[in-house]
Amino acid sequence: MKHLMIRLGIALAGGVGLTLAVVGPLSSSRSAEHSVAHSTEWQVCPSGCHYASIQDAIDAASDGDVIKVAAGTYTGVNVHPRNDITSTGVVTQLVYISKTITIQGGYTTINWTTSDPTANPTMLDAEGQGRVLYITGDISPIVEGLRLTGGNAAGLGGHQNPGGAGGGVYVISAAARIRNNWVFSNSASFGGGLYLYGSAATLNGNTVTSNSGGMGGGGLYLYGSTAALNGNTVISNAALLGGGGGLFLDSSAATLNGNIIVSNTTIGGRGGGLHLLHSPATLSGNTVSANYARRGGGLYLYYSPATLSGNTVSANRDYYFGGGGGLLLIMSGATLSGNTVVSNTSNDNGGGLHLDSSDAILNGNVIISNTSIYGDGGGVFLGSSAATLNRNIVVANTAITGSGGGLYLAGEGNALVNNVVADNQANGLGSGLYIRGSAPRLLHTTIARNRGGDGSGVYIDFGATPVMTNTILVSQTVGLTVTEGGTATLMGTLWGSGAWANGINWGGAGAINTGTFNIVGDPGFVDPDAGDYHLGPNSAALDVGVNAGVMTDIDNQPRPYQAPDLGADEYWPPGALKYVYLPFVARTPPACPGNVLINGSFEQGHTGWYTYTTGSGWKQHDLIGSDTEGFDPYSGHYAAKLGGYEGVWDVITQTVVIPVHGELTYWWKGKTYETLPHHDTFDVALLDRDGALVASLAHHDDQDVPDTWRPDVLDVSAYAGQTLTLRFSSYNDNYYFTVFHLDTICLSSAGSR
Repeated sequence: MKHLMIRLGIALAGGVGLTLAVVGPLSSSRSAEHSVAHSTEWQVCPSGCHYASIQDAIDAASDGDVIKVAAGTYTGVNVHPRNDITSTGVVTQLVYISKTITIQGGYTTINWTTSDPTANPTMLDAEGQGRVLYITGDISPIVEGLRLTGGNAAGLGGHQNPGGAGGGVYVISAAARIRNNWVFSNSASFGGGLYLYGSAATLNGNTVTSNSGGMGGGGLYLYGSTAALNGNTVISNAALLGGGGGLFLDSSAATLNGNIIVSNTTIGGRGGGLHLLHSPATLSGNTVSANYARRGGGLYLYYSPATLSGNTVSANRDYYFGGGGGLLLIMSGATLSGNTVVSNTSNDNGGGLHLDSSDAILNGNVIISNTSIYGDGGGVFLGSSAATLNRNIVVANTAITGSGGGLYLAGEGNALVNNVVADNQANGLGSGLYIRGSAPRLLHTTIARNRGGDGSGVYIDFGATPVMTNTILVSQTVGLTVTEGGTATLMGTLWGSGAWANGINWGGAGAINTGTFNIVGDPGFVDPDAGDYHLGPNSAALDVGVNAGVMTDIDNQPRPYQAPDLGADEYWPPGALKYVYLPFVARTPPACPGNVLINGSFEQGHTGWYTYTTGSGWKQHDLIGSDTEGFDPYSGHYAAKLGGYEGVWDVITQTVVIPVHGELTYWWKGKTYETLPHHDTFDVALLDRDGALVASLAHHDDQDVPDTWRPDVLDVSAYAGQTLTLRFSSYNDNYYFTVFHLDTICLSSAGSR
């Protein structure tokens, strides 16, 4: 390579004529370089370099070569044979890539070592005559440090439906790596800035701005693509009709991490920031802000079981009827965890979130200061959705003309566990919650200081029959209103006193069963004016709840400390939580040489183990986890936990070859709340490959469960040499429960220990 660069230096010194004379031989001799995995560097600049045309340099290059492009503006489209969803005809673009090469911008003719795209802008302008980049084939090129503009895909096809795709960049099949580029002022029917078809591309650190997609995906459109988008900025793009002002994901299991998606619009479509269609995508740590759409101002999910975690969805707006200022989910069993949904506005239902026929899971989200103008559900609107809400904070939301300032529930048996609903407002009914014609179960809910409208913190209408267990229901004009035909069933309620008293605790013509555990007192919140609804040491809610089978609180800390607290939080005295974990972290597991089990101590989480539970909704739970997740290890930081929920069967298994002189040892303990003897069981068994029982090794139940760790040692030598499945299982009946802890499992030859 050193020899090559010396020759090029001579060529440049000799002028253009000598340059052309030298380039030919260099190209023909490059096969020898590739045989030792060397690559050739090609230099492109407006004049005086190897090439003035990027396409000419690409045509001369081979796989693995690097093309460095100096600052300047490069124009002039070319025509190549089409190779996308069809191979008939031609395509027009500025740059056509069908090789695994690297194209880098940001250089100068006096410095080919350091790229600085900001100081040395490298502009590729298709001038509206075709696309800027067209990337096709089973290749993995790198494109970085360029400014891509002026692309127009009109009439160029490339998508399943009529219309051109990918005005700025079109990628099909290729695992392209596109990073640190500016993609701006391009247009197409689908994917004004970029379009990916069947691509596992990686897009890092790009800015995609001011592009337009007439039928969808103003900034980007992904079809059938498993692409990864990391740290990109998608800003001020527009989709006229189809939706996805910023991005449109169509049948794409893409991953989006740490992107900023802001100020995008779709006038006639859905999803101002993102539109997901049949896309099980994963979105983590993104900011989706100030986007605007007909429906689903920030995000619109349709038949998309996506996973959203740690995103911020803020200041988005929809302008038409259908709702979802922040997010609109239709027929989408998505999982939303740890997101912040703040200051979004809907013209209709669901200022923050609107779930329509979506059995979604909402865990640990903060839903704050959202607004529904003409509809219901200032924070959250659930329509025909069997959604599950765990550990969410729903505060300071407003339904200006409608009902359900915090939440509007018209779902199908929703389960709400460890949620805070406070400081919301509604001009209609139910300033905190409005429950219509459904039978939700609310466990450990804090409902406080909701205002406006009829004055009810909770309004139960159209024959709804909620069950509310371990509730704090304080400081509303009316704590609870039940209309004729409805029934509210309560067990364990703090009604509040003094400044926290309701005007009246309940009212309405419906049936209200308040149960036998009713407390009147001060909830003792830590700092409610700052939104902190944790319980303080003097709270009247401490240790007065009933056992509802909820093992953790809103902070995922273990519950109970003594008896369960009312509301979403479980109070632990300072320092008390230490004893749950620390004695076990220091314990050294017994030696187990020759252990045939993979990960018998669970320290690698689920590795090696198959787990199954019949628990669903609020009873759905992990069987293996760490001490920071409420598990209780004998040694190390991880353990298994079976049981803990009424009417649930839990199983963990691993298939092994039983060793000669085999001996099985495991450590276990538990705790029971069962009142009927021998109704909750813990069993250890061996099964054959068809799942048939070979041997029942141990049977325990709620009457012999130890409250401290103890080992069981079992002889399995009779099954030596057989490939069998080791199964640990627990069953809890429908009345109260027992929890069984399991750790440090060893299966080895007895003589080897």
